[in-house]
Amino acid sequence: MTVSERKNGIIKVYTDDDGIWRVQYMRAFQEYVSTNYLGSYSIVKYEIQSDEDNYVETYSFDTGNGIIQTVVVVGDKLGMKDKVTVYDCKGSCGCTEVFNFTTETCTCTCDPCALSVTIMKKIVL
Repeated sequence: MTVSERKNGIIKVYTDDDGIWRVQYMRAFQEYVSTNYLGSYSIVKYEIQSDEDNYVETYSFDTGNGIIQTVVVVGDKLGMKDKVTVYDCKGSCGCTEVFNFTTETCTCTCDPCALSVTIMKKIVL
């Protein structure tokens, strides 16, 4: 799996073949995917972005059909709040989710897509 960390406009890329990279909101992602996607999946890319308030994890995953899906999970950076928000673009144009740190909103990259917004109780690891 490839892990990208974006901080202050600088992107660092890591390879996590051992599966030991610390992922803050992985459990929320797993719960969302198991509820909203059928079958198994494998994470192929993981990206972390953060600012003073938000911690944004973008998961790219394959559900076994060769089509890569993405989901964005947003929580507070310190992990103090009891909920996270999952954003998922639903459509046929191959769009992805983009989180705007200034407005603290998420949008899809193309039309016609519908942005699914799910607020989940944070699962403690």
